[in-house]
Amino acid sequence: MCSYIINTKLKEFFMFEKKISLEDKDLFEKYIYNNNHETSGLSFASLYMWKDINDIHYEIINNHLCIRALNYLTEEGKPQHFIFPPLPVGEYDSDTFNDTLKILEKNFKKDNQNLTIKLAPEKYINYFKETNNSNVLIKEDRENFDYAYLSDNLATLKGRKYQSKRNHLNYFYRNYSFEYRPLTKDLMEECIHLNDSLIENKTFENDMAEELMSHERKAIEEALYNMDTLGCRGGAILINDKVEAFTLGYKINPDMMVVHIEKANPSIRGLYQAINQQFVQNECTDVTYINREEDMGLESLRRAKLSYRPDKMIKKFDIEFK
Repeated sequence: MCSYIINTKLKEFFMFEKKISLEDKDLFEKYIYNNNHETSGLSFASLYMWKDINDIHYEIINNHLCIRALNYLTEEGKPQHFIFPPLPVGEYDSDTFNDTLKILEKNFKKDNQNLTIKLAPEKYINYFKETNNSNVLIKEDRENFDYAYLSDNLATLKGRKYQSKRNHLNYFYRNYSFEYRPLTKDLMEECIHLNDSLIENKTFENDMAEELMSHERKAIEEALYNMDTLGCRGGAILINDKVEAFTLGYKINPDMMVVHIEKANPSIRGLYQAINQQFVQNECTDVTYINREEDMGLESLRRAKLSYRPDKMIKKFDIEFK
């Protein structure tokens, strides 16, 4: 078993003063892209677009990238900080990993809070178990599981399992003259306008839902206006020279694209299926998997994501230190 003893030569307290910026992309890629991580929330694009809303800061501790964020949706109703799983540059090493956890525990206790690590991928669970710490509680976070699909399946929609999708798609192709275009700066304002119109016509269940939509709007703007620097790929469908659907993705590792944004005019039958297929066919030919993120525990979203027949679910876990 691992000793779980802190290296006394390491700095013990960190202020997490470094707020994520576009200049950090290469640094983050060293820890994330090159180590084949699949968790959608760890993509640099996702971290950047939500940086203000979730108060995302980071430190390099013991050669681990440690990202701190603010969780607004706690059971207590009080926002609390958490840590994404600490990420080493290369292979996992139990001693340095345990030292890093110990430092993080001290930092959180200094602020009168227990260390909580969220969105930890399944492969990390054994690492945490090796700490031999009986005060660690590991919980499966089903509502944040990512849905990963084979790109070939989404590009072709072949087979009986996709019959209903093809019905909607074929209706769109038969009844609409459209143009698919890769997303470029000249389309940004139209995309923002489409998203704003979707928000204006949406009925919210409560104030929190409306506030979350407002946060999402800001995050979408951050991603769109900085898509080239972020290294995102996107696409739009125009009907009568007007943007009616757009999407934006980010290649989180050499073999997986994460779709972070997908918006479409809901009054146009088959448009969601079309933007999904067109994006995969045109922008995702170099990846095997398309990660379409989580369902957030929403039944309607869960049904929609399951209907596309995911090839695998990317499990995530919460780790709480008592």
